[in-house]
Amino acid sequence: MRLHAYLTQALLPGKEQLKFAQLPGVKLEEKQEEAKNISDFVEAIEQMGDGRVKDVRRALEGWGRLELVEASFKGILD
Repeated sequence: MRLHAYLTQALLPGKEQLKFAQLPGVKLEEKQEEAKNISDFVEAIEQMGDGRVKDVRRALEGWGRLELVEASFKGILD
């Protein structure tokens, strides 16, 4: 699933901090190492008084979320 996102967004696989480049107005060159996840990143730019916060929050509202309720494995033994 991550590979699909990397290909779609034309990002280099393995560079976890590049995931923030998918957000509006965020450039690949920006220092993002401090943020471990999206919410940390949003909080950091909000504290800096960055004007992109509104656009970033709006983009995140549209992102899907996965809620895993149950997982099981079924197989056939011969």
